[in-house]
Amino acid sequence: MIDSEDYGPVRVIRGKHRGKVGYYDDDEGALCVVYFGVPFEEGGSYGLVRRSSLERVKAHLALDVFARKHPDIVAKLDVVVRR
Repeated sequence: MIDSEDYGPVRVIRGKHRGKVGYYDDDEGALCVVYFGVPFEEGGSYGLVRRSSLERVKAHLALDVFARKHPDIVAKLDVVVRR
């Protein structure tokens, strides 16, 4: 389980968004705001997910692709990227 305000890349392990990888960015009451797709780009979607339905993601192919495209943003996010 993810701790409160332990923002960063996550995978949803149960519920409506099960299997999706996203970025835990904020809290909305008892739920976590998780952005899916490419962060910081227009048209991205998000979901409100229970904290108990999230697990930390250290590396993922989609993050690798994003990291190559936007290294300046990734450096600020503290995302672990495979090389």
